[in-house]
Amino acid sequence: MAEFEEIMTHTCSISGSRSAPHNSAKYEVKHVLLYASMVGAPELDLGKHWVDLARLLPLTLAMDQRVCFIG
Repeated sequence: MAEFEEIMTHTCSISGSRSAPHNSAKYEVKHVLLYASMVGAPELDLGKHWVDLARLLPLTLAMDQRVCFIG
């Protein structure tokens, strides 16, 4: 178990589309490399992991969400 005292924020654009009739969403893959390290111990490798940010988004879209699809 690990405790974190800071919050990391990353802003990026992810393209996607909405399909009817279930208001489901389909997003394009957006891979980022997440690298964890300990302050004061750069020699300690906590690992590198590829993460698809699109997998963190909801599977359906409500009309009131602040998501805009063009096309």
